[in-house]
Amino acid sequence: MLKITILKNVLAFFVIAILPLTDADDSGCPSKKWVFFNGICYKVSKEERTWPDAKSVCEELDGNLMQFFNEGVVKKIPIKNIKHVWIGLHKPDPKKNEWSWSDGSEATFFKWDVGQPQNEGESCAAALTLGKWHDYPCSAKFKFVCQKESSF
Repeated sequence: MLKITILKNVLAFFVIAILPLTDADDSGCPSKKWVFFNGICYKVSKEERTWPDAKSVCEELDGNLMQFFNEGVVKKIPIKNIKHVWIGLHKPDPKKNEWSWSDGSEATFFKWDVGQPQNEGESCAAALTLGKWHDYPCSAKFKFVCQKESSF
């Protein structure tokens, strides 16, 4: 019985003292909960938020909602089991069909699904499981993907 108690105490010490030190990996991402690709760290949320709330959460993590610059990123981020995720694409002026990223940069790559964007009161974009994008009202609630530059 004494050996089991000692073993439990050693294990508890390991979990409390050692694991937090090993949470980050050598990719430069904040933790292993982030996915590293091409110098950028990505994190898929567990909760659903409106687009403005999702943007705020990403900014609190010193990042932005996910941006796409080419097809490569679409294939690397693990959103296969999630129907919709907010990305950083939005229309700052809902009356114009001009899309930009949540950090203010110009959008030059688009992956719209057939018949999208609809532009009918829908000013924020979400990626679907198959990688195509749809526009939705920014008040809809979806999971989201944050991104930030790797610290390396």
